[in-house]
Amino acid sequence: MGGKWLALLKEIVHDITSAAVIANPTTTPCHFVLASEAAAPRVDVKIGPGARSRHGELEAPINAQGRETPGALVVLPDVFASIRRELTIKLATRDRLPAIYPFRFFATSGGLMSYGVDPEEPFGKVSEYADRILRG
Repeated sequence: MGGKWLALLKEIVHDITSAAVIANPTTTPCHFVLASEAAAPRVDVKIGPGARSRHGELEAPINAQGRETPGALVVLPDVFASIRRELTIKLATRDRLPAIYPFRFFATSGGLMSYGVDPEEPFGKVSEYADRILRG
């Protein structure tokens, strides 16, 4: 997914040269960060510093990325990003940073675009699976 997010950003803004990966290192699965870092050279983008776990630490990396010309944001899927989505979207918009988010609710909240799974879909299939199990 990390490579796909970077590739989609590069399709929209061909001349981006760097992207900050916004993640909480204590809660975000590291494979998302590693995949983004591995894919970066293939799309000719360098990965900048990412955000950390406290609320106040989100603004500094986004501000730093806003000074990179042209830069972008990749927001990784975790609770940290989800509960701070309004702030993240506001900062990205203020700094005119194209950003890709992991869930649709980021885009419906005003973010540029999202690409990922629908977190509600598995719950909608629970009754179908329960029915299959009970019927054998």
